[in-house]
Amino acid sequence: MRCTQRGGAFDYTCRRGGQPLGAKLSWKPHGNIHHAEAGSLEEFLVERYAFFTSDTRTGQVTRGDVRHKPYPLQAAGLGVWDTTPIGWNGLNVQGAPVHVIASPGVTVSCWSTRNV
Repeated sequence: MRCTQRGGAFDYTCRRGGQPLGAKLSWKPHGNIHHAEAGSLEEFLVERYAFFTSDTRTGQVTRGDVRHKPYPLQAAGLGVWDTTPIGWNGLNVQGAPVHVIASPGVTVSCWSTRNV
C-alpha cells in the first residue's frame, strides 16, 4: 500500500499478493473538526478500544486493549472509490460509502494480546 498527499488530498494505491487487480482510492478532509456524539454512528465506527488479530499458522484469534483520547473527526469527500479490496475478502459491494469521515489521528497505546 502506498499513500501520497497533495493539496490536502490523500491518494492510495494498494495491491494484494496473488491478486490480479490493484486498487486506487482518494479522499480529502473538509469542514470543522468535531468529536463523535455519544450513541452516534460515528462513535460506533471510530471509538474502538480493542483490536483483534490472528495467527496465520494456527488461526488463533487474540485481542489487545487500546487506550486513546477521542478522535478529532471531520467530514471527507471521496475522489476515487474502488471496491476491489472488499472483493478480495469475498464480499460484493456496489457503489461508494454513504458516510465518509476523516481524522488527523491520535496517539494510541496498545497492550499485549490474549487469546479470545
